[in-house]
Amino acid sequence: METKSLRPVVNVIGVFLVFTLLLTFTVDVSISDEAGVFSKLPEEVGDWKGEEIFFCHNRSCGRNYSEPEVLSEGICNNCGKELHDRSLGEYLQMPKDTLLVKMRFINEVTHEYLHASIVLSGKDRASIHRPEVCLRGQANDVKTELFIDVPLKGRKPLQVKILELERLIPDLPAGQNIAYHYYAYWFVGKDRETAHHSWRMFWMGYDRIVRNVAHQWAYISISGIRDKEGVDYQQQIHDFIGVLYPELIIDPEAFVGLSPTVSGT
Repeated sequence: METKSLRPVVNVIGVFLVFTLLLTFTVDVSISDEAGVFSKLPEEVGDWKGEEIFFCHNRSCGRNYSEPEVLSEGICNNCGKELHDRSLGEYLQMPKDTLLVKMRFINEVTHEYLHASIVLSGKDRASIHRPEVCLRGQANDVKTELFIDVPLKGRKPLQVKILELERLIPDLPAGQNIAYHYYAYWFVGKDRETAHHSWRMFWMGYDRIVRNVAHQWAYISISGIRDKEGVDYQQQIHDFIGVLYPELIIDPEAFVGLSPTVSGT
């Protein structure tokens, strides 16, 4: 009975979302290059020191290096071909004006490491999508999807989506051939943020229809290793984002006091 009573509501919401998506890509709006995040990652985040990552597009090589590992600037150590700021797959799939910044961070106290990235849309506002799409295409098995709240000073917690991943490593013996890692992310607009893809699409449509403007959207991601069981890795996410957030967001006060709906909670 309860399920049946909810069907009209679900249908209305579904029709509204479809209508919003149609308008999102058909209404003539002002395209803005304003974004909610800076276009670079800081070189230091608390005890974490960052290094840029570069990729070789030679299909027979495919190496990647952190900045200190590169022997000759812009050239692959292994094959001598040009290095790029994104992988070959990302280069082929993303519109050419999509900004992608990747860095590896090493904690100088604990010697742990993680990766952080910014993907910022270009003129094509559909150039960013749910990271799950690419992660599954890279042979990752998404075991669990969950949301956590990251405490931030002076405002409500930031909700972040976490994907607990597993990847098979063919060259290792059974029992040692599975890598356990996590991928955490959230979306940021000019004055909006959410960990939900559906809410991002809604706000894109809302801004086009009501504000007559399309701002640049980005997603920020943090990834690292985890144990097979347990959630100790989540403390790493809390600590890192807590320091990164005010360094990355252009106007942190624009998000202070947002309602749970706007922030995606």
